[in-house]
Amino acid sequence: MNELETWQRAEQLLAQKQVLAARQQYIALRGSVELGIAARMRLSMIAGAMGNFREAVDEVVGGTADLHQQSDPHALSMLFKRLIGLGEQQFALRVARARALRECHDIEPLAEVGKLLSDHGFPEDALTFLERALAKGLASAPLHFLIGTCRMRLGDKDRAEQNLERGIALDAGFSPNHWQLSKLRRQTNASNHVDRLRRALAQARQPSDRAALGYALFKELDDLGDYQAAWDAWQPAAATMKSATGYQLQRDTDLLQQLADVDRQCGELATNRQAASAPTPIFIVGLPRSGTTLFERMLGRHSAIAVGGELGDLVMQLRYVANQPGVANLDQKLVASLPEIEYAAWGQRYEQHVAWRGQEKACLTDKLPTNFRLVGFILRALPGVRIIHMERDPLAACFSNLRECFFGGSYGYSNDLADMAGYYRAYRELMAHWDQRYPGRVHRVRYNELVTETRPVLEQALRYCGYDWEDACLDTGGVGDVVASASAAQVREPIHTRSVAHWRHYEKQLQPMIDALGDHAEASR
Repeated sequence: MNELETWQRAEQLLAQKQVLAARQQYIALRGSVELGIAARMRLSMIAGAMGNFREAVDEVVGGTADLHQQSDPHALSMLFKRLIGLGEQQFALRVARARALRECHDIEPLAEVGKLLSDHGFPEDALTFLERALAKGLASAPLHFLIGTCRMRLGDKDRAEQNLERGIALDAGFSPNHWQLSKLRRQTNASNHVDRLRRALAQARQPSDRAALGYALFKELDDLGDYQAAWDAWQPAAATMKSATGYQLQRDTDLLQQLADVDRQCGELATNRQAASAPTPIFIVGLPRSGTTLFERMLGRHSAIAVGGELGDLVMQLRYVANQPGVANLDQKLVASLPEIEYAAWGQRYEQHVAWRGQEKACLTDKLPTNFRLVGFILRALPGVRIIHMERDPLAACFSNLRECFFGGSYGYSNDLADMAGYYRAYRELMAHWDQRYPGRVHRVRYNELVTETRPVLEQALRYCGYDWEDACLDTGGVGDVVASASAAQVREPIHTRSVAHWRHYEKQLQPMIDALGDHAEASR
């Protein structure tokens, strides 16, 4: 049989659910220039369906070996999407930068790859695809949202605003443009979008639109100091978001308790702190909206430290070592595997997968907040690691989470006062567990002190990381560098204390959460 006949035979067998026989046919096509990528995609999907995560990853990584020979942008687009979904971002970028894909004339792969690059924190690469799709005739509200978001993350607020407004002009009912525009700048009485947001909200029918527009309206009214009206906008938006995500606090609190229990099963930690391979990871952990982005930017101004941002590599490489399919988040089955995994292999895979981001510097930050859940296990996998816990005043931290619209359900506790309090208490209990089990291994930075006593706080953190002070660490500005978190718009502002006690404007409305926080809330008084 020739290659096409082999492919057709494999597809026929797969349709007949003769998976193992089909697999052998696909294996025979791995080296094909025309069908090799498609065959590896099939093999990866088969491996994933059979629960073999490692094989699913290895198949598509193998498909990146001869990209210069590939001329089919649609095949490359599929390969890119699969690699991104499996956490192989370095290989995915190689695919995205292949000439046949970057210079293709078809709008569909341009838009799809551009969107995923934007979603995963690569705005510069994303703009290459999105602007080409725009030039090819795709003028839509979602496209302008993506371009505007990329420009915002690169610090280009003026051009970001232009794209977001163009998107609204094309389709005023596409809520993400309104939401992003509200976050782009601090609104004033002379310049805001409150009336337009209210009109759009009155016409919105989909729950996702009502939530996004409600959070946008809250943000703008809050900027204007109309706090009761802002709260009146937040409540239905948050309730809508909670209903849409189906969030259940107990799942999260059970998982955090399981992590502590499993950690106790792992026994004592080795006392040696052997050096890590370059770049040494610096994990910045805590709740979202606790100042992690600001702190990372300050550290990243040091000549020895590269900024990694919010990376999903830690969990994805845990999945590879444990051979468990899934996304870049923890679940009970994955946590249960922690006592049995090879920690050296996990640490090595993690270091290999982030090294390319290090720009040949000695250290690389990873500021995914939810890594606080894995502190004890990180210390086993990466003995030379540095872990910094960004701690914020309890009520300020909780309120900052409540006011942010987190799409996708990643931080579902932030849509309800009782859930927020319950999650905060569980988070603090787990951090107390790490401090008790591994004293001195996690360095604490308090946000209030960072913004009021910036230099001594930073100096102490740098000493913990093994470095001397550099004046550049006080520069938080910069246009062109990437900020891909919820703080993208405001983090380039000069250091200020404006948000330290902003929650007090809503103290009456927050009282149920304050009561539920108990002793933790007293620390904010």
